[in-house]
Amino acid sequence: MAGNGGVSVVSPLAFRVELEGLRGLLMLIIAFYHAGAQLFGSSFFSVDAFFVVSGYLMAAIIIKDMELGRFSLVDFYERRARRLLPALYLVVFTGVVFAYFVLPPVDYETLAESGIWALAMAGNVFFADAGPGYFSSSISLQPFMHLWSLGLEQQYYLLIPLVFLFFTRIGRGWLTFALFGLMLLSLSFAFSMATNENSARAYYIFSARVWEFLVGGLAAIYQCRIRKRVPLVAHRWLADLGFAMLLGVCFLASEHSLHPGGITLVPVSGVLLLLLFASEGSLAVRFLSWSPLVWLGGLSYSLYLWHQVFLAFGRWVFIDNFDLLIATSLLAVSVALSAVTRKYVEEPFRSATRVSKPKFWWGVACSTLVVFSVANYVDNKHGFRHRLPIAFVEETLQRSGSSSVSMTADGRDCRSKIEAGEICEIGDPEAMRTWALIGDSHASQYTASIDALFREANESGYLLARYTCGYAIGVRLVGDHEGLCEEHNESVQKWLLDNADIETVIVAERGPYYYSKQRYDNGSGARESGQKYWFEPKQKLRDMAYETAVLSSMMQPLRTLLEAGKRVVIIQPIPEFGWDVPRYFYRQVMRGQQEIDISIKSAVYDERTAPFRRAVDQVAGLESNLVVVDPKPVFCDEERCKAYKNGYLLYQDDDHLTRFGADQVVGRVASELGIAPLSSRIVTRF
Repeated sequence: MAGNGGVSVVSPLAFRVELEGLRGLLMLIIAFYHAGAQLFGSSFFSVDAFFVVSGYLMAAIIIKDMELGRFSLVDFYERRARRLLPALYLVVFTGVVFAYFVLPPVDYETLAESGIWALAMAGNVFFADAGPGYFSSSISLQPFMHLWSLGLEQQYYLLIPLVFLFFTRIGRGWLTFALFGLMLLSLSFAFSMATNENSARAYYIFSARVWEFLVGGLAAIYQCRIRKRVPLVAHRWLADLGFAMLLGVCFLASEHSLHPGGITLVPVSGVLLLLLFASEGSLAVRFLSWSPLVWLGGLSYSLYLWHQVFLAFGRWVFIDNFDLLIATSLLAVSVALSAVTRKYVEEPFRSATRVSKPKFWWGVACSTLVVFSVANYVDNKHGFRHRLPIAFVEETLQRSGSSSVSMTADGRDCRSKIEAGEICEIGDPEAMRTWALIGDSHASQYTASIDALFREANESGYLLARYTCGYAIGVRLVGDHEGLCEEHNESVQKWLLDNADIETVIVAERGPYYYSKQRYDNGSGARESGQKYWFEPKQKLRDMAYETAVLSSMMQPLRTLLEAGKRVVIIQPIPEFGWDVPRYFYRQVMRGQQEIDISIKSAVYDERTAPFRRAVDQVAGLESNLVVVDPKPVFCDEERCKAYKNGYLLYQDDDHLTRFGADQVVGRVASELGIAPLSSRIVTRF
């Protein structure tokens, strides 16, 4: 290659069957991960492998064309556009149209917005700034959530030929120096963002992920040189080692690994070894050359586009019984449709002889206008809220009160960072602050109701809760890499003990969540998704059972508060429903069900909360200053626990209460404490 400092790659660029098979395998792993298969718990690392392979292939294509003296920036961009845009436009348009019949307005509006950003080659920017985190429970309901990675690839495709052109023209050796420098800058940036506060954003943004593409690009440049310097006999072993590293991290790594972060080096290094040293004698190459995987690799782009669309809509249509069997059936359909898409959309548009350059660009312009206009219209119409019977759903949600779980009665977002001296006040601003509300988001959900109760009763206090942070001392929260939960709880405990004005501490938390390492199953077809956290004792358990040790760590700080003369009020855990209740309600209304039923068996709730209740009862038997409030009568009879009663939704997601639901529980708190209940929203409405 002229002027590039002697960098070279195998020329001409040969088709590598093992890379096609690798793409097929990676796509299969990703698809089953999105389907919810537990075996593939950390399979999101396979996306990193895709990035490295893409970086390798793009660099190899550019180098080959430059060596032959035929590289054209316009031609490069046209080939990428022919490869990516036709199928993308088809999927986005189909998804936006079909969603009209399936999605509620808020989710439909979000889908339209994400589709617009995908058309702008910036799907990753949308989900980094406006969408839920990749590991949140609601992300699986987004049909276009996977297009974030396509946005990253498109951004790389736009920039990498410019980097090659610029640095190969200013002097020998500058290209590899620039690529190494950019890779190290991106890697450093990714590591600097690998914290609890920033890791979700780092997952999406180009500057924190481009180093993975550049690793592949450097592999393309140095492949021949490295292969010559490593003994031939070692090639197959290194290739197999790389493949084992990739599979190992996909199947064995924890979902709590900071990613992108140090562990990301494992799949990236694994793919790098496979790219550099793949040879016919290696087990990895023989496996990846298996014809079914190679066939899937040929479908990988269309399958990538279609699979999440089918899975997300499937979760809406089969919201009450979506399982792995349904998911697998939907994946089979998406494979079939991908084969059709490849044959009748991808292949014709890739060929300049079948679709000429003028026809292609006119088609792109017209398609962009049509798809953008449709998606933008949906966005501007806010997901068509006028669709019947949407009005009934909207009225029910508004009547029930669905907002931030930490919102006060007067609309303030009330969050405390006690370590930073930021403490949110609730209740009558003129009264002496003698109360504290502590726990996790299940404490925060009562903020507005307790705030209103205290204002009416001339009481006042503080909210000291932290999301996903049950109140416990002596344990670490698995997944909390910086120990922020542990630090918060220790700070709250010290503050409460040091502050003599605090007379009563109200504790509410999602207790069973923290001593169960398994995702919640409601026994009626719903299994919790999203990232799972739990407490792990800091000391070795010895003879004490895990569950007992965790519960002890949750009860001991409450005993300490009681011994210090504080009154402690424990609100027992509320039922967890597994379904997102408003969305489940929406689907039942759209199906035309006459009787809305959003319920689980009371026995499931009883079994789920029994260990926590026993632990509380043991403390209550020894402490007279402990008040226990049981919310069960608000939700459950002998047979069922209900999330919808008499025209009101009690939940705003799968396990957090609406304002109305919180009012009912706080009414019971007021009754137990002898405080006049809220005047207008308590149990009388049932």
